[in-house]
Amino acid sequence: MNNRFISYRDFKIFSLANIYFFLFLIFGFVLYGCSETVAPNVILITVDTLRPDHLSCYGYPRRTSPNIDKIASQGILFENVVAQSSWTLPSVASILTSRFPGELRMVNSFSKFRDESLRIATILQEREFYTAAFISGGLISASRGFDKGFNTFTDIVGRAEVINSHVFKWLNQKRDKPFFLWVHYFDVHSDYDAPPPFDKRFDETFSDLKIGRTDYLLNVIKNGLKLPPAEISKIKLLYDREILYTDHHIGKLLERLRKKQVLDNSILIIGADHGEEFMEHSKMGHSFTLYDEVVKVPLIIRYPAKLSKSKKISQQVQNLDILPTILDLISVDFIDFQFRGRSLLPLIEGKLEMDQFAFSETQPLGEWLKDREEWPNNIFKSLYMIRTNKNKLIFDEKNKSWEFFDLAADSGEKFNKYSESITQDNDFKKALLAWKKSLQVKFLVNEEIEKKQSEIEKLRSLGYIN
Repeated sequence: MNNRFISYRDFKIFSLANIYFFLFLIFGFVLYGCSETVAPNVILITVDTLRPDHLSCYGYPRRTSPNIDKIASQGILFENVVAQSSWTLPSVASILTSRFPGELRMVNSFSKFRDESLRIATILQEREFYTAAFISGGLISASRGFDKGFNTFTDIVGRAEVINSHVFKWLNQKRDKPFFLWVHYFDVHSDYDAPPPFDKRFDETFSDLKIGRTDYLLNVIKNGLKLPPAEISKIKLLYDREILYTDHHIGKLLERLRKKQVLDNSILIIGADHGEEFMEHSKMGHSFTLYDEVVKVPLIIRYPAKLSKSKKISQQVQNLDILPTILDLISVDFIDFQFRGRSLLPLIEGKLEMDQFAFSETQPLGEWLKDREEWPNNIFKSLYMIRTNKNKLIFDEKNKSWEFFDLAADSGEKFNKYSESITQDNDFKKALLAWKKSLQVKFLVNEEIEKKQSEIEKLRSLGYIN
């Protein structure tokens, strides 16, 4: 006859088993919940033509960037960042791949990605990120392969507020996985014509927009004009208004991300493709040189879960380093991808002290100009640059000439010390030539977009061709 009663000993064993079972379930649910929230969102904001030395957080006296400043105060600000080219197409291609423009063959106005070029969106999409891009500017388009790996890719003709309206609609969609969001604002690029009320900022009395037009700036280059300091100051004023306008709408985007409660669980990166010249070396605009006014860019990274707040790093880094840093922060092994950049996480954590070489290149060949014969011949030349925090060397391939600058003593790059210094810096020269040689890959038949009239008109409207 079976005993209906359970002994005290059996009861203890039964109770302990149930307790362990329930603890196991709870522990499993906790682990499952953690696995669902471990991957942060990744938000990349790039601002076309943005000089760091025109941002308040980089020491600029005008308060052009209150919203970017706030992010800088909450994250990591890199003081010496080098872009891999001095114009949009090659520079952005380099950011998205951590490879040099030359080896990507993204070097002229009609270049496009080869299919095998590995982009950040593809890497994250394969790791269950929802990927979206909202970009403006025309050059970084789907026809050139910039859309590969994106679930949503929206090429917008419009100002920052129009871009934001598209982003806000996208953010309202429900999704159950982390996202990678790339937003590229174009307003800081010429024409410098900020809308009201920003068109009155910094000087309510000045409103001559003619001197901020792209065709006006190109004419300065074409004809070798020398602008008086007072006019340069006014052009900078127009430029600063565009920065303030763009910063305002970056603030609106950040506010929406906060309301959606996703900002603090996101890796936020703010950067730029290149800077802008204001006659520091007798030119306006960008793409024609590799001086610091066009190759130095801002870079700010905010991620409260892992990174310290309000830290500045003076060691030189590159835009190439953005992609490896993102992957390192989300614990993706990137060794096999053979990136040219490195993760900045060891540098942020104080585990890496040595500066690396930075490289940049530009090839404004001018094959698209209708009136090329009217331009100075020395404008169209391929330039290659190697840089550290202390020194910089530029090679002009067309003229076989060199410029060497002691940046510690000559931050404005006014005094070419090549003949005096190259003997003791011969390894510097060898490093540049070795890097340049590494870019020599074969041209492929499909490396350019079809030169349709629509593409030509788009480039013309942006001031890249005439």
